[in-house]
Amino acid sequence: MLAIAAILISLAFSGSENRTSAQELQPIEAVAPVYPVMALNAGVSGTVSLEVQVDQHGVVTSVRTLVGPELLRKVSERAASRWRFRPTPESAGSRSEDLIFVFSLMQGSPTSDDLVPIFLPPYQIEVKGTKPNLIQRVDSDPPRLRKSRHHKPKRLGWIGRSDAHDGNELVNT
Repeated sequence: MLAIAAILISLAFSGSENRTSAQELQPIEAVAPVYPVMALNAGVSGTVSLEVQVDQHGVVTSVRTLVGPELLRKVSERAASRWRFRPTPESAGSRSEDLIFVFSLMQGSPTSDDLVPIFLPPYQIEVKGTKPNLIQRVDSDPPRLRKSRHHKPKRLGWIGRSDAHDGNELVNT
């Protein structure tokens, strides 16, 4: 009895999957945005929702940001414009779809594997970043030579002296 229920549920989902996959655009290339350094430094995270127009060849023809933090919008739009979808029949014409990019900051010292973007079908990507650790040093500049206001540089010059054999001699002033 339990096995029959499981088969019926799987048939129901597979039937609805076939119907929705014919209606939905199917991504064949999904490009993840790079977490902007300025957003990382500012501690900005959040979700960017975009609407893309796709022609019958599967090429994104326009991108429009619906919502999302300002510092994350430009990189999201650039990434979304590079997505490619499975071509649709000529009669389908241009279609639109919403893409979602979720930017989240990782705490601590994540490994490079932890920072790999994750694609969540059909239209979502998780982008992870970590705030850079800035090292603040008090003595980071080399010491400067300080000049005394009362110290005058030594100059060599000629002055007239009566006891010199030619009347002039080199002295420190």
